Parts: sequence; structure tokens; C-alpha cells
Amino acid sequence: MGDAGPWVGMNTSADRIRIESRTFDHPDAQALIERIQKYYVDLYAGRDDDSTEAAEFAGREGTFLVAYLDNTAVGCGGWRRRGPGTVEIKRMYVIETARGAGVARAILRELERTARESGARRVTLNTGFRQPEAIAFYRAAGYRHTDERLGHYAGIEGAYNLAAAKPGGQWRCPMQEYRNDKLIVRYDPKVCIHAGECVRGLPSVFNVSKKPWIDVSGASADAIAEQVKRCPSGALTYELLKKAE
Repeated sequence: MGDAGPWVGMNTSADRIRIESRTFDHPDAQALIERIQKYYVDLYAGRDDDSTEAAEFAGREGTFLVAYLDNTAVGCGGWRRRGPGTVEIKRMYVIETARGAGVARAILRELERTARESGARRVTLNTGFRQPEAIAFYRAAGYRHTDERLGHYAGIEGAYNLAAAKPGGQWRCPMQEYRNDKLIVRYDPKVCIHAGECVRGLPSVFNVSKKPWIDVSGASADAIAEQVKRCPSGALTYELLKKAE
């Protein structure tokens, strides 16, 4: 499984992304999971020790998916049951060369669809404080922070748990608006490809660890406008209300 393919930041057509159900111990799944663990070692100086057994991701108890882009395995994710009506997403990952191409969204949509068909009414997951792009991705998809901690993460400082319910089986992702007396910043989560450009470029304004995650008082209107222009997907737009000083 290689990294071939210049996919970073591309708006990839859906027909190029193929999502396949795989066993947890399938070679493509295991290769991607090992890359996840190496990523955690680089980020947190240790592997994720949360127990994950193949049987948890099979049959009515769960599922595991692998995403292929141009026939290359580029991402994965699964869910396992966490009690009546609740499932937990695990091992969501997209290789670096395929990020920003819509792969993560495709995986998440299929995970949510299969979870809903299994009778789940609530989806929960854990990520870490050093993964702001991941937090932004899930928040845009309708997930919100919760103080609930599942299993292994109950006593781990910095663990960040998110959860969402699906009323009527539908996610609601309305346009979000942030304003002051100089400008309006609008964010469309349905369009965002979660490239992280805004978070890296102007963290005083775009910070997914805060609520709201966009603070238009964190920089000048001109600086915010220039950063918004760099949004690769067009999910961020702005309107100047009067000329910034």
C-alpha cells in the first residue's frame, strides 16, 4: 500500500473514492492501523493502548471500512457498539497525501449510515488536544464536546470526547456566522474539506478548542479577510462592513 497520488487539497469526485467493508484484520486495514499508531507515537510519544478486537467490528456489533482512491488504500475507520443505541467510532485515519480530498467525509458518512441502519441513535468518539484539524472536522459534521469518557480514556488528561445524535437520521449543518462591527465571517461546514489552513494561519481567530471556534475579535478585519481568502474549499467567506483601519 503506497502513497502514490497527488491528492492533497483536491476536490476529488465521489466516483474516485471507493469505500469497502473489510475485516479488522484485513491486510489493508492493518497497514493503515499501524500507520495510525506511528502517527500517535510522533504526536503523543506513545501508541493508543485502547483495546480493539476484530470481533468488535463485525456483524451487528460493528463494522470496519477501508477507503480506496484510484485503487490505493488511503483511509479507514470503524465503529463498535457501546451499549443500547450508542456506537463508538475508532481508527479514523487518512494518509497524508490524500488529506483534503474528501476521503474522511466519505468514510464518516458511510460509518454513520451503517451505524444508523444497525439501530444506533448516538455516535461518540475520542480524539486528542493535539489534533485541532480532527476536532474541527468532527465539529463541522455536527459532533459536540462531551464530558463523557469511554473506557481507556476515562483517566487520560487531554482526551477530547465528542458525540452526536441523529434526529430523524439527518445531520443538521447550517451556515455559521460570526461578526463584529467591521466584518462578518461565514462558515459552511458542508463545503469544508478540513485542510486546516485557517487554524494554522491565524490561530488567534480560528481555534477549534474554543467555543465559538471563530473569534473575529482576535485580529484585524483585514488580516481575517486575507486569511479567509486562503480557504482552499471556499467554506469560509467574509463581508467587510466598513473599511478596516
